[in-house]
Amino acid sequence: MHRLAFLQLNRNKWKHFLFFLALLLIFITVPLALNSLQGAHQQVESDITFYARGSYDLLVRPMDSADPLEKELGIVPENYIGFGNGGISIATWETIKNREDIEIAAPVASLGYFTGVESTFGVYPPDADYMRYTLEFATTDGVTSYPIEPTYMCALLKYETEMFTYENIINHDNLRNNCDEVPAFPLPITYHLVVGIDPTEEEKLTNTSFASIAPDSSLNGTGSWYTADYPNATLLPIIEVVDAATSLSTNLSVAKLGLSPDDILQFRDQLGLVDASETEDPTLPTSFFQQKDTPEYNNLIEILSTQDTIENKDYNLNLSSLINAFDQNKQGIYLTEDGELDTIESHPELFDLGYSISQGMSAASTYYQASKTPYQLTDGKLSVNILDVKNGVPIYRDLIRHGNTMVEVFNDDALTPEDIAFIPDPVDTVVMGEKNAQLAASPLGIYQFEPARYIGEDKKDSIELEPTMTPGSFVTPSAKGLTNMEAAVTVKGEEAIDAIRVKVAGIDQYTDEAAEKIEAIAQELRTMNLNVTIVAGASPQQVEVDVEGIGLVEESWTTLGAAGTIVSEWRITNVVLSVLFVFVGCAYILNRFTFWRITKENDTLLLSQLGWTNHHIQALWSREVLYILAGAAILAIPLLIGLSQLGGLTTAIYLYQLIAVITTTVFVWFFVRKAIPKMLQPSKPKNISIKKEQSTKRRSLVSRNIYYYWNYIVSTFIQLAIVSTLATFVYLAINETVKQTNATVLGQYINVQVNHWHLILVASAYILAFITLIEALMSLFKIRKQEIKQLLSIGWQQKDIFTLYMKEILLWTGCALLIGNLASILLFVVLYTLNWTIFIVAALSFASLYLFITVLAMLVVWRYVSK
Repeated sequence: MHRLAFLQLNRNKWKHFLFFLALLLIFITVPLALNSLQGAHQQVESDITFYARGSYDLLVRPMDSADPLEKELGIVPENYIGFGNGGISIATWETIKNREDIEIAAPVASLGYFTGVESTFGVYPPDADYMRYTLEFATTDGVTSYPIEPTYMCALLKYETEMFTYENIINHDNLRNNCDEVPAFPLPITYHLVVGIDPTEEEKLTNTSFASIAPDSSLNGTGSWYTADYPNATLLPIIEVVDAATSLSTNLSVAKLGLSPDDILQFRDQLGLVDASETEDPTLPTSFFQQKDTPEYNNLIEILSTQDTIENKDYNLNLSSLINAFDQNKQGIYLTEDGELDTIESHPELFDLGYSISQGMSAASTYYQASKTPYQLTDGKLSVNILDVKNGVPIYRDLIRHGNTMVEVFNDDALTPEDIAFIPDPVDTVVMGEKNAQLAASPLGIYQFEPARYIGEDKKDSIELEPTMTPGSFVTPSAKGLTNMEAAVTVKGEEAIDAIRVKVAGIDQYTDEAAEKIEAIAQELRTMNLNVTIVAGASPQQVEVDVEGIGLVEESWTTLGAAGTIVSEWRITNVVLSVLFVFVGCAYILNRFTFWRITKENDTLLLSQLGWTNHHIQALWSREVLYILAGAAILAIPLLIGLSQLGGLTTAIYLYQLIAVITTTVFVWFFVRKAIPKMLQPSKPKNISIKKEQSTKRRSLVSRNIYYYWNYIVSTFIQLAIVSTLATFVYLAINETVKQTNATVLGQYINVQVNHWHLILVASAYILAFITLIEALMSLFKIRKQEIKQLLSIGWQQKDIFTLYMKEILLWTGCALLIGNLASILLFVVLYTLNWTIFIVAALSFASLYLFITVLAMLVVWRYVSK
């Protein structure tokens, strides 16, 4: 019996070799594909577990405080807790903080934009008798530079008296105590976001100490100098975050004027000035400044501003690295004769010449509250418009001014020193560091943000944007000043807190159990009439915004629930692909043995006529098939071991292989057992006559042939339809899954990790289709040898026979591929979203498979026809 089985194998060795090759491919690719899909799913869940939990889990806010886009799109701007009107009381925060299942409850109270201690910008001493200094400060958003009003003009004209060498002509009151004898200018007032925090909870969240603003801290800064003059003012201790520079530059023109002593005397005469040494009347004006704001003085400013120069030096200076937010520069900024930036304090000789360093806080007792950026959503596109222009700088947010400046209190009789309610007191600095790239997004919302970038209309440019130094900038500013919650209550009242960042206790990784615990706590907190958002599992994504005055900008926003979406999308895709690929393998085996039964009918009848029993015939055919199956299974083992050495596979692959081999063996045993009796049963004449009668009704020779040989074609037809479904669906499903999850940074990372696994499916499906088609055509034309001889004997040409058979093949294979493509489209529409891409992909997949089949069929058909 064994010898007969081996003789049978040798008799049709090429057909059996293809069968062996197909089984070997199935025993390798099915376990490999299932292991790969399992690995892809495990990779997704592992990445989610490791990366999806950020610095905190829950964002607790007052009711109705969510951004409108959060509800509509499920995404929110990165700094969605940096602005607000409060709404959560200190008592509520204490209740949340004291829960045993809460590890951290860090509050945030956005106070607004504050300024601090102003300083001085000095220029090297005059190097001629008649000098003109024109200075313009500017701030930038990274793309456009905005001049800050006013533009200063100071002329130093030599006119020696007992006390002074130079007379000064100035165009603004801000220069009154600055550009006098020496060229010096006040630095402009800069505004920066201040937020209230709890030093203890914030340290837990950031691993950074904020003890210098704790209520029991004894540190004092420049603000404490003013408390005696303003008894009602409360000091707001401030830690300045010194990571990012203040956006400030200046354009300075230093000009030597072509004037003479006679010109100066003429100017004095025009203003009605007298020489101090020649009069004893104190009421008579002796200096230019005494005539300030008169028409004659303003006319002189105009003359000096347009006066011809002998020499002119222009400087474009970036002061950002020298400017702090709340204590601009204690040492004073100084421009040397070499055009280098230094400090006044580092040149002691300057003080003898009349230089000084201003330390004023005239505007520090006022602040601005800014709204969230008013994004507009139109036809799925975001845009932001300019709302106002302040001192030459565009404003994108609604601003509300609070408090009174010290200058206003001094000049307005209706105000008294008691109207100064608070004074910022910069007591310390802290470095929070640059933002690290994160796959999860539970942003602290106040310190570090992913930079917004101008990308231009063609999306080829990329310029990093920065907030301007005025309140209301489009670019979301990080907090430059931190104060404590007691100070926040002083400014905003008892319900000062805008948000609480909550980290749940007892969680190390973002697992399913952790997600359930976080959700349970969120539900409990919602019963306190709070808006609780789960940010664990969120991830940043890039969003394009059309910003008026800037252009197309790319911002980092936060996608809520990104982790759950990623897991869900990949789970659906992997399950469907696994099922489809198993169908491909099963379809091949079923197809192969269906065809095997047809081709073995004559041999089985012959053995039966020779006296063989069903049992012996079954044993012979079983051995023949099982030898091929065993050989494929044995050879597959070392091949899988070799593949596993390349990495990325688990030992589960051998379990999948064992299951595949056992399943195939059981199927073969039952199939052969049931097939032998059917092959020995005589055909019913009724069915044959019906078949012939039906076939004669066919008009086309091609369709009659397909109908007649349908038993030989049907299994291959089904196989090609399933392969066509899989080949199209794999590409569509993977791309749709990647598209839906690739918006976030976490999704992009995971997609890169798992995407390559799915290439195995398409390649394996194509190879099985290749083998199936070759086997089917070889067997079919072996049966039709006599038909080919008869057609040649009656005068048919080889090319005519070739054309007839090609028409048959192209017709039934085309129908199979078309059905497969339609099935893939239908399956895709059920699981995903309909779009035009699927029709394009389906058409390309159909065309490529059809071309592949056509070339293969031409080779096989011509081989048999030309013999």
